[in-house]
Amino acid sequence: MALSIWMVEISTSDALAAAGFYNNSIGTGQEVGMMYPYFHTRTIHDGLIGEGETDVVMLTRSAWAGMQRWGAALWSGDTRSVWASLKVSVQAALN
Repeated sequence: MALSIWMVEISTSDALAAAGFYNNSIGTGQEVGMMYPYFHTRTIHDGLIGEGETDVVMLTRSAWAGMQRWGAALWSGDTRSVWASLKVSVQAALN
């Protein structure tokens, strides 16, 4: 059994939504922009499954509770290699 891990780098739309540039068929960025990580992760998951992947794991910087159903593992981004950064990362992961 092989496991593929995908790095999903562009999974946040907050900057675009705040600037008013993010509009789509279900609403404006201000109305539905926070759902972007959900739809983005689910779309990638469904596409990979459709292409024959069986075990999907994605590292993403933006996720909501329940996103593990789409194979999302939250990545805290680039952190410094110091104990204080590890402490904050663990605390964030637990919340």
